[in-house]
This record gives sequence, C-alpha cells and structure tokens, in this order.
Amino acid sequence: FRTYNRNFVFQFQDHINRLKKSARLLGGDAEINLGLIIRVLRIAITETDNNEFRIRLTATYNRKPAQFFISITPFREAPGAKEIGY
Repeated sequence: FRTYNRNFVFQFQDHINRLKKSARLLGGDAEINLGLIIRVLRIAITETDNNEFRIRLTATYNRKPAQFFISITPFREAPGAKEIGY
C-alpha cells in the first residue's frame, strides 16, 4: 500500500483484512497486533524526509506468533503517469 499526504493510507483496514485472508489460504493464522504495526509505521514515517511512501507488510506464518516485516520506500510516480481521481 502507499501513503498519501504523508500519514494517510487509503482503506488501511482492507489491506490488513487481505493479509489475514492470505494467511488463512496458506494454512496459517496471523494474529495481527494492529496497534503495534501502526506505531512502528508512524515512527518510520516521521524518521524520513519524504512525503509519500510505498509500504510493504510481510508476514511469516510458519511460526507462532507470526513475524512481521515492514519495508518503506519513497513513492516516486512514474514519468508521464497521471493520477486517476474518483
């Protein structure tokens, strides 16, 4: 997913729900501490100078509890790309 205006993630809960669904389909069960994930994301975002980010949340399901890895990279729009408004 990506951020908009630094701190906003469009339909964040939908992203989390898809992660949980993927875990079930793979035979795992990810207990997600949403509060902890949000706190870590806020710290990571405030520690950088960029305004918008791409964020990848990866989980391991072969361990109890599941482990989560968060990677954050600056969002850079592709040259010539136009944002579509809804």
